[in-house]
Amino acid sequence: MSRLPAIANPQRQPYPSDMSDSEWQILKPLVPLPKGFG
Repeated sequence: MSRLPAIANPQRQPYPSDMSDSEWQILKPLVPLPKGFG
């Protein structure tokens, strides 16, 4: 998963539930890969 850089929408304020990059790196290995599309 990737996130758009903050510069894509500089007026967007983060939601309280938004994770930091360091928090995401901890959880990323626990999220299963997508099985495919369709």
